[in-house]
Amino acid sequence: QRAAEVVKVSEGRNKALAEALARADAAERRAAALESQVRDSGEADQALRAAEAEILSLKRALADAQEKAAMERKRTEQDFPKIQQEVRDLMAERQSRGGALRDSLSPVAGGN
Repeated sequence: QRAAEVVKVSEGRNKALAEALARADAAERRAAALESQVRDSGEADQALRAAEAEILSLKRALADAQEKAAMERKRTEQDFPKIQQEVRDLMAERQSRGGALRDSLSPVAGGN
């Protein structure tokens, strides 16, 4: 009977030891997974910081482009009346030259 009790206690200890080893293995796997997540998180943080820097750079470039476009629009608006007058002058000059050419050709055309 004593031997049976010793065997029973030994089996209980072995079972407890096996359970403890299984828990230790599981904890080790969880620790490895957490370590991997921390490493991935660090890489993700670096990627996020790089993306944020790129976004800021793009925002600055957009603001610069908008400012340049606004300046160009203002310059165009200021120059438009001048350009419009130049076009009118050129059209008037062309018409007057065309009229003068017709007038000079009329006697030739009439003479034929």
